[in-house]
Amino acid sequence: MPAVGTELRRGEKKAGWLTSVASRPGMVGRLGVLLVEQPEIFQSARLLGECRTFVRHGNGKTGAANGAHDDCVMAMALAQAVRAEMVEGSRDTGSGRGEHAVSWSALCWP
Repeated sequence: MPAVGTELRRGEKKAGWLTSVASRPGMVGRLGVLLVEQPEIFQSARLLGECRTFVRHGNGKTGAANGAHDDCVMAMALAQAVRAEMVEGSRDTGSGRGEHAVSWSALCWP
């Protein structure tokens, strides 16, 4: 997965996150695992509604069913991918928090 906050485009680093045919399945898969293992973190009725209409299409791609939306699903999948990379990218210094630990609330609110 790309580094947090960077996207490579024609050899240049740009702010953002690359969501591609290669990265999307992992992001969606991680979200699916979280829905099963930690359902309590999903409190948005809108997000859960979109999850109910998120399907695998005949061509193998995933997305919203016809007439539905998947904006919240993809936003949460992206947020969880970034969060996972930050957690996996931090090193344990023995303090119980990663060397680069970031408050989850600091990521959500300025």
